[in-house]
Amino acid sequence: MTLRDKAQKLASYIQSLPDFVMVPDITYSHIGAIIVDALLQAGANYDGVKERVDKMLAIPQAKTTTGFIAFINELEQRGESLNSLLFWDGKKPRWIRKFAIFLYRERIETNLDLKRWLENPQNPPRLFENDGFGDKTVDYLKKLAGIPNIAIDRYWYDCLDKAGIPYTDYQDAKAIADEAADIMGVDKSVLDTSLWNWWRKNNPGSSCA
Repeated sequence: MTLRDKAQKLASYIQSLPDFVMVPDITYSHIGAIIVDALLQAGANYDGVKERVDKMLAIPQAKTTTGFIAFINELEQRGESLNSLLFWDGKKPRWIRKFAIFLYRERIETNLDLKRWLENPQNPPRLFENDGFGDKTVDYLKKLAGIPNIAIDRYWYDCLDKAGIPYTDYQDAKAIADEAADIMGVDKSVLDTSLWNWWRKNNPGSSCA
């Protein structure tokens, strides 16, 4: 079965899903929200992640990288922390802080700066230098920055399995999903968000981000 055959089969399967509808994708013009969303989402219930993202969106200072880092520093000077602000235990808040510093060193201040940086093919592989970044998080960050993209997660693997489509690894599954979006004539981010929404509605209680 060729890549095109697999993608056509996946597209047909998605289009056959009951009550499947396309929904618009959401992006943020807010670096703090982008970083928090990208680095909290892996393996987490997204309802909880969204609460933290909304909390960050309500902080205008954190809209730029410099402002976000300054806000974190101010928290620490008051004896607080990003962990306490986000009500999130563990290492992810530390990853968030370190990644903000990485963006600052790359002179990335806004979501538009981030989008342009990610569009340079030499840059995305460098994200793996940062804690918390795997293939899915890199693709998810691109999506958050406004680059049409699919981040392969449990809902994609579930659809591929149920459609009887073989795949070997993350990149193979992504190639099939990307090609399916092209066959369907839809924006990759829109398809990704739409399938995620459908999967969540039909798999209540899932922790899938």
